[in-house]
Amino acid sequence: MGKKGFTLLELVITMVILGILVGVGTPVYFSHVKEARMSEAKLNIDRIVLQLKSNLTRYGYMGTGEINTGPSMQLSCTKADLESRLGMTLPVEIKDRWDIDVSAQYYFTGDILNLSGTIVFTGTSSIPFHGTIKVTFDLDTLEFTVE
Repeated sequence: MGKKGFTLLELVITMVILGILVGVGTPVYFSHVKEARMSEAKLNIDRIVLQLKSNLTRYGYMGTGEINTGPSMQLSCTKADLESRLGMTLPVEIKDRWDIDVSAQYYFTGDILNLSGTIVFTGTSSIPFHGTIKVTFDLDTLEFTVE
């Protein structure tokens, strides 16, 4: 007579194998998700920088509501007024996932345009135990930093 069902040892071995697969696969998956979120922020920061430069070329100002601070012009805006101040449209997903803060100024040295300031994207990670993701773009050095 053949036996029916699984022995306790077979079930334990199956559970151990599944545990190992989950233990190895979960961190890899979460790191890929975090990388995707950072790439999303960097892409949209690039869009904002291009819009700032486009506005300067077309209209002579970065966005509506600039403040004259002597030899330079300064623009500060948050997610709430970003689109109306820069004249651009951000995807709904970006507005839902990220807090955005733009603090930029420009000035001319002779005929050379100089941009300075920062663009910061801060978002709560959808990954458990990762807290917030903060991606900062420095307009002076043209470098991204991720925290």
